[in-house]
Amino acid sequence: MEKNVTTSLNQLAWSGAEVTEEMADDIVGNFEQMKNDVINELEQQKEEALESLEEMFANSTSMTEEEKEEMIRLTSEKYDEQIKETEKGHERITEIFEEAKENNREITEEEWEEIIKIKEDMKEDSIRLLSETQEESETILENLKIMQEH
Repeated sequence: MEKNVTTSLNQLAWSGAEVTEEMADDIVGNFEQMKNDVINELEQQKEEALESLEEMFANSTSMTEEEKEEMIRLTSEKYDEQIKETEKGHERITEIFEEAKENNREITEEEWEEIIKIKEDMKEDSIRLLSETQEESETILENLKIMQEH
């Protein structure tokens, strides 16, 4: 998906054209898909993390109920904040393209830099999320084995 976003942005940059409705819809649509991919991965990881915590807590007697609830709350908030940031980036890109389209103008240099930064942040988040999934899965499995041995 990141490749589609990059291709669309490059085509717009090379053309130096005013943003048309079709261009805006295409690029914003590609960013929408990229955003959805990242959010879906975050939602899945959040669910898995919370399930893992519940499993760990079921076998734990060393933590109070308040400590367990706090850990669940903090984990949930971490994922919710990442989702919010991803949505905020997408909203900003939509705003930039809508404004350029409505004013029949090109994207400014400052806007390009902002778009590229948001795109790179989404790309990095996607890569990080995929690698975290692998690492977290291994860590959780190892922790569960250790807890079951004791």
